[in-house]
Amino acid sequence: MAEKHTPKPEVVPDLFKDSFLFTEKGRGRKAFAFPIALLFHLLIMAAMVVLPLLSSKNLPQVEVYSAFLAPPPPPPPPPPPPAKKTRPKRTRTRIK
Repeated sequence: MAEKHTPKPEVVPDLFKDSFLFTEKGRGRKAFAFPIALLFHLLIMAAMVVLPLLSSKNLPQVEVYSAFLAPPPPPPPPPPPPAKKTRPKRTRTRIK
């Protein structure tokens, strides 16, 4: 008869015990719980955003202040009339 071969448990030196990642038996349950937890958190966050938007009855009344209803400022005054151009006086000098 053939003997059944049973694997020997690996002996890991103390130096490397923190370096290796060993899988656990409950991996299938964790893989199932993550999407459900993610969906649950997304639904809670969506409810926190949408529900306050739906209750618009208790909002305060918006008052329009005079900053929006103030008359426009008066137009600027007209510019002063242009100054008259004066000719410089010419002085005649006699050449002797």
